[in-house]
Amino acid sequence: MTMPIERTLAVIDARRYLWRKLSDAGLSESERLEIKALLRHYPRAKDLHMASRADGKMFGPVFGYDEDDTLSGRRLREAATADRKIPD
Repeated sequence: MTMPIERTLAVIDARRYLWRKLSDAGLSESERLEIKALLRHYPRAKDLHMASRADGKMFGPVFGYDEDDTLSGRRLREAATADRKIPD
C-alpha cells in the first residue's frame, strides 16, 4: 500500500520529470504541447503541502515548508524548480 509521503514524493518527482522532458531538444511540438497541458493542472509542492494539512490521508507532509509555507531544504528546493510558470 502506498503511504501518503510516498505519494507526495512521487507527484513531486513526476512534475520534475515533466519539466526536464519539456527542455528536451528532440521533443516534437505535439509532445511539448501535451506536456504543457499536463503541467498546467499538475499540483505544485505548495498545493500538496496544503492538501496534506487539510487531510493527511491522501498526501503526506511536504518536508521543508515552515509555518509561512516557504521552501527550505535541498529536496524541496529541487521541487520548487518544478513550480515554475509553464512557458507559452
